[in-house]
Amino acid sequence: MSTGNRTRECGKAGGIRVFALRRLGSKIFLASALVVVTVLGGALLLTGNRAGRAADQSIDRALAGTRAAIDDVLGGRSRMLLQVAAGLVQVPNYLARINAAIESRNRADLLDQADEFRDQTGAAWALITDADGIQQAWNYGPERGAFGDDLSESSIVGMALAWDSTEGVWIEPGPDGDVIFQAVGVPVFNPVRTALYGVLVVALPIDSTFAFELKGRTNSDVVFFARDSLGVPRVAVSTLPRGSIDSAISRIEPDSVFGITEHGVHQRIPLAGETLIGVVGPMRTASGIAVGGYLGLRSRNVELAAFVQLRRTMIFAFVMGLGLALVSSLMIARQITRPVRQLVEVTRRVGEGHYSGTINVRSRDEIGQLASAFDRMLTQLREKGRDPHGVVEKLGRKVSAVRPDERVKLWMNRERLEVLRITEWLENGATQRRAEVNLSDRAIAKPKPHDMSANVPGLYNVIVHSVTPREQSG
Repeated sequence: MSTGNRTRECGKAGGIRVFALRRLGSKIFLASALVVVTVLGGALLLTGNRAGRAADQSIDRALAGTRAAIDDVLGGRSRMLLQVAAGLVQVPNYLARINAAIESRNRADLLDQADEFRDQTGAAWALITDADGIQQAWNYGPERGAFGDDLSESSIVGMALAWDSTEGVWIEPGPDGDVIFQAVGVPVFNPVRTALYGVLVVALPIDSTFAFELKGRTNSDVVFFARDSLGVPRVAVSTLPRGSIDSAISRIEPDSVFGITEHGVHQRIPLAGETLIGVVGPMRTASGIAVGGYLGLRSRNVELAAFVQLRRTMIFAFVMGLGLALVSSLMIARQITRPVRQLVEVTRRVGEGHYSGTINVRSRDEIGQLASAFDRMLTQLREKGRDPHGVVEKLGRKVSAVRPDERVKLWMNRERLEVLRITEWLENGATQRRAEVNLSDRAIAKPKPHDMSANVPGLYNVIVHSVTPREQSG
């Protein structure tokens, strides 16, 4: 094989070895990176999931508190209004005036008395009927002075006509949609409670002022809505922009709002790029029919803000940890592959018959122990390569000890066996070595590293010719 071809093959083999080492380093690097990514990524996902669940639980608790607070405020308003109205209809002067105005059909006096009741209770309006439930006076702005309507079928008036105080939702149409009121109805008796004069109804508005008051108490946005003629919820009052929230609420299935509002079902409402989580509460008439309701809304993004910040911090820590882990794994891969690369290179040189060079590996791990053992093997090979077991020197001494006239005979008898043994040893144990023997002046030169077994016949001829001149001279 030519030198050029051998060089090219060595270069090709070297490229393969370098690629293999690179693959070894890459495997170590990728394995370390995979472990780091799995551990840190799993921790990040687990923490993120738990943070999400914790945020949802926090929202659930907050919304439960929101509903309880709204129910308490609404209930407190109704009870307070009912107590005040029940006390007013027991004032003798008011009773005498109402009785006289109803009997004389003096609606002006009844309207003045309704204004008095409105001012005393702080209500938005007051309404007075007779004992049959016929409207006699009402001071509600658009309907002020109206009379003659039969209200006996309405739940509030009808139950009050049965001598029972009651409360419930009263809805009136307005220029911008339905207007919701909290109304109470109390029966008006004579002083001895033997005759019914009529019914007094007073109502408090559920307006934006009240909604923002609730928002301040609950830290939640509040939306009050009423059902239209098709049963679709429509916003009446809201602490959020009415147009966007009205569109979002109108897309909610009525059954999901009114069918199970007893238990406060949660609603997810997308609004302006964020998700609002709402708890639903019913608003019922005196007979228990849900004609409207409210939504206490909290932003899931706001609730998750602390967890999002925590997640960002964890992502930053994940990136930093991943970077440090990758750098450390790269350094470890280099520490492993560098001595392996040296061992591969020295092994290649030994295969070519070159025993020079050392392996410089200072680590004390298994790789370092392997390199040290390989370096000792190289030292032994160099020592044996000079003259294995002193064979040639021993053979020279034996030849010089024989007399000239007997050397050929002795050689043919005794030394033949020795040469055969030497030949067998050279053929079996000294492949890939060369030796050149110069027996001039009976001195044996240092053999060169080549195949000595191939020169056994030459060695025999040299020994024979070295003794022939002495015999002739003898």
